[in-house]
Amino acid sequence: MAGIVSLYHVIVKSSAINSVPTDWSVYIVACRDGSYYTGIAKNVAARIEVHNQGKGAAYTRARRPVALRYREDGFTRSGALVREAKIKALSRTQKEKIITSS
Repeated sequence: MAGIVSLYHVIVKSSAINSVPTDWSVYIVACRDGSYYTGIAKNVAARIEVHNQGKGAAYTRARRPVALRYREDGFTRSGALVREAKIKALSRTQKEKIITSS
């Protein structure tokens, strides 16, 4: 019986270790002044609400209200951070191409 329990723990624990949560999203919002802000969140709708309440990033606090223009789902936190950095490095025109292609 001990062999079965050990095997069970090996299978369950190894699958739990190997499963990586992909519940992070990358989003782009349009600010009141026409600029774009890119961020990451697990719950994009709640994060935008926080931005619009003036409790989010300092950048959006001065540019409220913000409106969602684009989102990509299915990232790990580290993957979302990498994608966010890549989008932030793009020109305004390149960001607009991403937004209009969705």
